Amino acid sequence: MINEKSIGFDFPEGILGFENIKKFTIKDSKYKPFSIMQSINKDVSFLVTSPFNFLSEYLPDIQEKDWLDIKAKEEDEKVILCIINMHVNDYKDITANLKAPIIINKKKLLGKQAICINEKYSLHHKVFKE
Repeated sequence: MINEKSIGFDFPEGILGFENIKKFTIKDSKYKPFSIMQSINKDVSFLVTSPFNFLSEYLPDIQEKDWLDIKAKEEDEKVILCIINMHVNDYKDITANLKAPIIINKKKLLGKQAICINEKYSLHHKVFKE
């Protein structure tokens, strides 16, 4: 994923629902494999992780235009994260937004929330199978 303890990224378009927030840091969480993506003003934060941590066959079909928006051309620049939805009463109800992954250019420090065109993924994919 992203090796640094805490690193800042520009999101020129913001995140869906938070379009006015353009700068985030991503830092390690004590709860592996999750990280914290936090706005630099600290008002908004998201729990994120690589979708490959729980779904190795994830193929989101992100459009090339989305990668070009963050100037990511080479595979070693590209990182895909998903936003995690926590449910206070039961960790088994943790879900991941696989429909709108966060894509990162880790070399240029740019990010974007993309909409994957693969219809098989949802906004609330269960992370833990029963």
